Amino acid sequence: MTTYATRLQNGTDTAVRMRMADATMLHAPATGVGGRTGFRNDSGGIVNAVAGTMNVTCSPFTAWVDGGTSDAQGGYPVINDSTATLAIAPGDATQARVDIVAVVINDHAFDGSGQTNCTLTVIQGTPGGGTPALPVTCAPIRAINIPAGLSAGTGGLSSGNMGTDYRQYLPNGILRVASAAERDAANKSARGDVVYRVDLDTLEVWNGSTWRSYQPYRDSYKGRISRAAGQNFASTDQVVIDFSTVDYNTGMTVSAVTNRIDANVDAVYRITAGGTWAVNNTGRRILMLKKNGTELLRSNYANVTNASGIFLTWEGPLVAGDQLTLEGYQDSGSTLALANAYLAVAEVR
Repeated sequence: MTTYATRLQNGTDTAVRMRMADATMLHAPATGVGGRTGFRNDSGGIVNAVAGTMNVTCSPFTAWVDGGTSDAQGGYPVINDSTATLAIAPGDATQARVDIVAVVINDHAFDGSGQTNCTLTVIQGTPGGGTPALPVTCAPIRAINIPAGLSAGTGGLSSGNMGTDYRQYLPNGILRVASAAERDAANKSARGDVVYRVDLDTLEVWNGSTWRSYQPYRDSYKGRISRAAGQNFASTDQVVIDFSTVDYNTGMTVSAVTNRIDANVDAVYRITAGGTWAVNNTGRRILMLKKNGTELLRSNYANVTNASGIFLTWEGPLVAGDQLTLEGYQDSGSTLALANAYLAVAEVR
């Protein structure tokens, strides 16, 4: 066993010890040493076809490639400081092929390869053989799908040949920003990056196209509609409740109108609803929550002899554009009123 700290004395830190030390600042892999392979941000390492040719380009990037031979190997900071152009071999005459653009590290001291270098390269697949095997110390970037017979003379590469994006990303901390302007001026990294907005006292997460307000568990109402006065229901009629008041309407997460609440973003929501049926000792009293006209949940009382509060709660995912309505039904044989009805939506996460 060797326990050591780097930078204690001049000239005592080897390259491997420095790599191991650098990894202490990175997200750990499955083992207790090293660091997770990943790219610094999603604007780096973008692979695109040079249309009409058999070349692809790879944008500048910084990355960390963890050693794959031994836990004692450490990892390697990698920099590609300018756009690189890589040649793709023409397609096989009869079978398709998959190539992968990747960063490959050869370190003879650990892998016995006879080489000590770092290359941005194309790992060529076998025609008809699927995705090629990767070297042990490697950061795959993107797959290139090569149909049979493809060459510059037959039209070359296009965006349609760009396959799976294999980039993983290095974890970033939460960036403190004073305002939306400071947030937007910061270089956006990968989906899931988070900023703390000082002006709003809230977190925002980048989803790949926009910043979204984010809390690990919100459980705060975003929309609520209600009706204090009774709404009459003829026996055996099933009717959408006509709410008279919009109590809350954020306009962002949901949109509330007098007869429904619409989800504006994909999220997990908690919906609560209720009301009070008038007295009748015959038949059923039902409250139904519907999404886009399809029932999600119902609450059902029967043969009540006094005014009956009826309630329901549902939690689950909704997608932008989903419409929530509340319907009532009773079959007492007489007209009954449902009073104090409400429908409320909270965004959970």
